[in-house]
Amino acid sequence: MKSLLIKNFSWSFFGNIVYALSQWVLLIIITRAGSSYDAGVYSLGLAITAPFILLVNLNFTAIQSTNLQVQFGFLSFKFIRLLGNLSFFIVFSIILIMSSYDFNVSIVLLLIALVKVVESVSDLYYGLFQYNERLDLVAISVIKRGLIGTLLFGIGYYFFNELSVALIFILIYWFINLLFYDSKKGNKLLKRMPKSKHSISMWHLVKLGIPLGIAACIASFNVNIPRIFLENYLTFEDLGYFSAVFYMVLIIGKFMTSLASAFLPRLARLYEKNDLRSFTNILKIIILMLLILYLLIMNVTYFFGSELLGLIYGEEYKHLRKLLMLIIFYGLLNYLGFVFETGLNAMKEYRFRMVCEVLVSSVIIGGCFYFIPQFSLIGAAVVLIIAAAVKCSFLISLFLVQFLKKRRGAYY
Repeated sequence: MKSLLIKNFSWSFFGNIVYALSQWVLLIIITRAGSSYDAGVYSLGLAITAPFILLVNLNFTAIQSTNLQVQFGFLSFKFIRLLGNLSFFIVFSIILIMSSYDFNVSIVLLLIALVKVVESVSDLYYGLFQYNERLDLVAISVIKRGLIGTLLFGIGYYFFNELSVALIFILIYWFINLLFYDSKKGNKLLKRMPKSKHSISMWHLVKLGIPLGIAACIASFNVNIPRIFLENYLTFEDLGYFSAVFYMVLIIGKFMTSLASAFLPRLARLYEKNDLRSFTNILKIIILMLLILYLLIMNVTYFFGSELLGLIYGEEYKHLRKLLMLIIFYGLLNYLGFVFETGLNAMKEYRFRMVCEVLVSSVIIGGCFYFIPQFSLIGAAVVLIIAAAVKCSFLISLFLVQFLKKRRGAYY
């Protein structure tokens, strides 16, 4: 059991880190070979597509990690996901037609939406792999998408100097990977899994996923609200600066995602068996790893932040050291809350998550109206820190309430 857990974590960690670094390299390619303007347009595309694709995804990955994978059957998940993606793309296209963005920007945003749709379908297969504790399959897929996709993006961007062409390159490869790797491996696993009971309607699955989807949508929206405000109050160049710095903390997020992917199925089983000691021990290990990692990162950032920014992005980014420090601190609070959110997912405790995200949204929107016009990029970082502190406190409180109720029940 322990060897399987270590193997899964190793694969998940390696896959997510390689993918995160490849996406970081993609952003560096844009800033180095292109401009902060292109980086801003690309970041805006991610900011406005991510929340809505998460909404239609209904956070099925979390649901698939439990025994609901067998109860509903994979085809039910797949049908709902494809229908949701089609609806998203149609609505997004209509919104773009009605928007004030110029033609070139609109094409880039549309291509990013298509890339996110393909990624969404791959993500559904990742949930299937995760349920079967085959995170090696997930890792291989994301590594291929990351490395080969970024290489093709770089070739397209270097030779054509057009974001749209580079995005077409990456879109084609991701679609090929979906058809000939994710789908093929997923079908092999499905042949060995028990058939679904067909006793529960797909509408019940949708109702179960709606709160999770809305919560994930709002959570993504919360992270991206400052970017939207920056694009509105400032320029695409400023948005490019902020996004380049912000992505450095997202790499840590991939590390945390690796931990969650490896431990979530095991945490869910331990909780169902009332093995609360092992359940809490795993969470303590994750928190300890997070704190050690951040202690190292914050020290490096404090002493060498400007040099790192200049080395990675260029001289024009060296003055953003203070922004980087604030973003790093935001990441600590955000990922600490993520640990407790993983625990809540293992408990199958999905209530109140939407309340939490709506509360955080209110804090961020109000903060953006006040801080960004006055303090620009620094103001955006301060807003994220305040919001992360509120969310982390809420999730810890919710986790403790549910855990104590479970522990009292285990004694009787």
